[in-house]
Amino acid sequence: MTLEEILPWIILSYLSGTLVIALVMAFLTYLGTKPYLKLWMLHWAILSVGYIILYLGLIYNIHRLVMLYFWFVVVGSVLLFRASCVMRAIIYTHLRLVIHGLIILVTFIMVWMNITEGLFAFFYVVLPSVLFVSGGIVLLTKKDWLYAIAGGLAILIGINYFFFPYLSTLAFYLPSGYLMTAVIGMCFGVSILGIYFIEVSQEQRRLRDKLFYMSFHDRLTGLHNRAYFDERLEKLHNERVYPLSMIVMDLNNLKTVNDMHGHRYGDEMLIKTASLLQTLADDAMIVTRYGGDEFVVILPHSNEAEAIKLARTIHQECKTILIKNIPLDIAIGYAEKSREDEPLEHLFDRAEIRMYLEKNQ
Repeated sequence: MTLEEILPWIILSYLSGTLVIALVMAFLTYLGTKPYLKLWMLHWAILSVGYIILYLGLIYNIHRLVMLYFWFVVVGSVLLFRASCVMRAIIYTHLRLVIHGLIILVTFIMVWMNITEGLFAFFYVVLPSVLFVSGGIVLLTKKDWLYAIAGGLAILIGINYFFFPYLSTLAFYLPSGYLMTAVIGMCFGVSILGIYFIEVSQEQRRLRDKLFYMSFHDRLTGLHNRAYFDERLEKLHNERVYPLSMIVMDLNNLKTVNDMHGHRYGDEMLIKTASLLQTLADDAMIVTRYGGDEFVVILPHSNEAEAIKLARTIHQECKTILIKNIPLDIAIGYAEKSREDEPLEHLFDRAEIRMYLEKNQ
């Protein structure tokens, strides 16, 4: 078989690959998950149209269609470079200025010297190769193995474009070189899709982690919330962790600060209280914002004496904290659970009753 007989089938293989990738990217673009996919979809769609035109030009021997294909390659390479920059969320201003400057300079020289063949060679050979290599370098700036593969493949395609006029004269390149280019192009498209799916998976995992964190943490103070408190207390009870002590605290003057100075300073009081409790509690203790201006500390394997000691330390440290010249005033109650048959609710109730007794003194 001669090259003229084989080449249309090779072009069809190019077309089938690029068309499939373009359709997949079009579907993902329709889902609206990643803005850079639109540019990649356009890149592959332009190449698909170019291959259709090239195939028709070769089948019907229409030279103008073959020439038109080359312009589709140029447009596709521009879209690739742009998509690479958007993908990396970096505006390569200086790089783009250099590339555009070189294009204008070389074009001006070729027109001035009336080098029409050179002008064609520049737009078909030099420009796509520079843009493919530049896009590959942009992708390589991200230290990630899949980005490295995509960037390396883009650079290979660019090098192939640059040396194509020479390679096309070598016997071994025809038709194996065309098939190799098709395989590299397909691998490049698959690697871009792989990057997309990995990034979507990572974003979903980060979202799940964030939702999990928010479900067990107070947004303002960063402390564990009541849901976490209930779950951990039940777990300690089931594991028969005794003695088990609890400290219940309530800010006495939060409403005063809110009314006199605004909720911003009330939030500051809550944040400083949380920070103080985190500083004084050891790693085994569980510090939670129970709700509103109420905080609870669970002390596993600690008796009431240890709870009293921590409560006194909290009282002393509170005196050093001022919010708009108003000292941090906190009421504290404590209790110990040393028997398995005592309901968990009684532990919290006894500590809360002590806290209210102190608050009302």
